[in-house]
Amino acid sequence: MNSYSLPRCTPEEVGIHSADILKLVRDLEQSGTEMHSLMILRHGKVCAEGWWSPYAQGTVQALQSFTKTVTGAAYGAAEQLGLLDLNERVLDIFPEYAHLTRGSYWDELRLYHLMTMSAGMDRMYPVKAEDWQPGFFTIPIANKPGSTMFYNSSACSLVGSCVRKRSGKSLLEFLREHVFSKIGIDSDRVKWLTHPDGQENGSGGIMMTTEDDARLIQLYLQHGMWNGEQVISRRWADMAVQLQNGHVARTGENCALGYGGMMWIRENCFYADGGMGQYGIGFPEKDMVIVITETIASAEANEAVTRLAFRFDRCVQEEPLPTNDADCAQLRAYLGALSLPKPACSGLHAALPIGKTFVIREGVVPLFAEDFCIFNAAYSEPVGTLRFTQEGRTLTMEVASASGVNTFRTSTDGRRWYNHLHSNSLATELALSADWVDETTLRMDLRWVESCRSRTATFRFLPDGNSIRITVEQGDVGGFDEGPWNALATAETVQEGDAV
Repeated sequence: MNSYSLPRCTPEEVGIHSADILKLVRDLEQSGTEMHSLMILRHGKVCAEGWWSPYAQGTVQALQSFTKTVTGAAYGAAEQLGLLDLNERVLDIFPEYAHLTRGSYWDELRLYHLMTMSAGMDRMYPVKAEDWQPGFFTIPIANKPGSTMFYNSSACSLVGSCVRKRSGKSLLEFLREHVFSKIGIDSDRVKWLTHPDGQENGSGGIMMTTEDDARLIQLYLQHGMWNGEQVISRRWADMAVQLQNGHVARTGENCALGYGGMMWIRENCFYADGGMGQYGIGFPEKDMVIVITETIASAEANEAVTRLAFRFDRCVQEEPLPTNDADCAQLRAYLGALSLPKPACSGLHAALPIGKTFVIREGVVPLFAEDFCIFNAAYSEPVGTLRFTQEGRTLTMEVASASGVNTFRTSTDGRRWYNHLHSNSLATELALSADWVDETTLRMDLRWVESCRSRTATFRFLPDGNSIRITVEQGDVGGFDEGPWNALATAETVQEGDAV
């Protein structure tokens, strides 16, 4: 494994004022988004990096459609190895599905069209369906391939299946050997959500660190080269970052020109774009990469963030700048103290019902990363029972769910506690805080760090001492709102030996 840290330098060494980066960070914090991380590279060196606690340098986070750019890199490596070619007909790769297709346009569909959102379809087979792969071939191609733009995640996932079929390896295994190991990404740390058939979801579902994201974009800036080796084909690396599909309705100056190869294109940059604001931006003329991870909840916040990020290249000078120790130290101190707002702390203290097992009798209690069910229903984690213990302001909640028993630990003193747990999904890292709303109502804020979401669970302990009214709420972030995000449930105690 060729894993190593990218070189670090001061912003001034690569032609950027520390004060300009500090202003960018503060403006991002005021934009209405919830920032998780920021990294800026110039000439292959990290000149600024920061994580908003509880997110941290080694945190992997779900990237949603940023995954498409990762899958594009897998294709680029396959092309470099002679396994695939953009001009190949899709039906030549999957002849077993030819009998499912209808219409003459299927004979014209090539890998190039899958990777440039120009397959000609006007609807998409669900990526979470068990038969998503054969199902793709049942969708009519309404327009001549190459003549329209339709954002088709199933088509991008099929690109991953093409790599799998020709290489004989899973998408992650192939990337581990031919891309990740060569550019310094620790694949043992990478997580990847799958389709119901077990294949990695090539259109959305990978989880990587901020630096991993930056390495991938840097690879494209370097025309697919890394340490003197052509990791992905130069033809693909150069084609992917150029406009290939301009059939996009532009709604203003702050929007994409169109699509390249498994990524978006603007006048001054190319970029990977994952839902809820996961951006990896490459500025070829400035030889610069900006990576942002966040949770964006509104169109207004997204507009503000993209204006700031996509125009930051205007702050970059061609030559190194004079050293400015004071500005550099101020930036370093600010980046080192980043944090999300502190959890609520009312100062109230109340007693939990100790030693009782509460069974969920009605409704659902979605305490886990249920948002990953948009990729695969198998990631659901139904909660069956709860059991509380308490020592001063420190409390634990034993949760029995579909994957077994976890112990959630936290306190009511205004701190987040980090929990390493297990679940049906790949989310294992939980930042948890709690606070008493009143003497009978406990509120917990749950943040699965791999996910972009957080949720609030409210437990109202009823006067009989044997019942809980539970409400779980999750904010609308737009486009990814599936599942019981505003769930109401009741729990009752059971005696030892009773059936649950």
